[in-house]
Amino acid sequence: MARMNRILSGAVLAALLSGGLGGSTTWAGKAKVAPGINRLYRAGAPALGAGPLVTTSAGTVHLDDAHYTSVRDGALAMMQRFPPKNHFYLALGRSPVSMYSFLHALDPDMTATFPASDLRLGINAAHHPDYFKHFEHYIPESVLRGDRGDIVIFDRSHNQSGSSLALIKPLLEKYLVSKGYKTKVVALGFAAQGPLQAGVEHMPTASFPKIFLYYNGADHDEAVATYLGHHTIGTHDVSSLDKNPEHTTFQKAMSLRIAADKELDERLAHDPHLKSVLAE
Repeated sequence: MARMNRILSGAVLAALLSGGLGGSTTWAGKAKVAPGINRLYRAGAPALGAGPLVTTSAGTVHLDDAHYTSVRDGALAMMQRFPPKNHFYLALGRSPVSMYSFLHALDPDMTATFPASDLRLGINAAHHPDYFKHFEHYIPESVLRGDRGDIVIFDRSHNQSGSSLALIKPLLEKYLVSKGYKTKVVALGFAAQGPLQAGVEHMPTASFPKIFLYYNGADHDEAVATYLGHHTIGTHDVSSLDKNPEHTTFQKAMSLRIAADKELDERLAHDPHLKSVLAE
């Protein structure tokens, strides 16, 4: 098994991620003909082994079987609690990139990333207009209007905290009211221990302990985040972010894990909250 992992971390995996072994990565999915969740499982998908699929230039490793399983189970728990039929999932900052990537692979129209660093330091009222510009730029207008249902903004939270979510939720609500939208906002913090701060719902992580790659104060998830670097609203302009090339590799590797995941396919087909929104 270890030898298989090394092989998949080398030429074979590189070919898969770049679209080789058949000419493209479309073997891992099918064209979407209607809004909804794509079933990406393929019985003939290559066996991936238990080891990590991605090693970044920073030396962080991602998407071994345990990491993927925790991400999958955490994302599904959120989708069951807040069904995709009437919820849109907004990842706050860089830490929830793995769940965002999982959701994006299933349906890119049901999720987005909102870049915002240093929220724990507070939000200066003078910067509210900057946040409003970011809401308009990074959240689809149809989502802001409520066409996709309630907005679930989620993040990794420290135990019994959730301070970033507690700050951003009322500000997003204020923006929505200013636009005349009646869209509701749910703040959901993934943490081992709750309760979290007032206004922030708690998702316990005991059942999916490896959902975040956070060790001794180092957030390894940041290495594969959607955008490069730190982004502090009020300091950095709305359009100052660049896409992270490491994320492209990570997103493709996530699709490979999903394509080989028969258990996920069965859960999508049988869970009452999910099967009703499967793409045709």
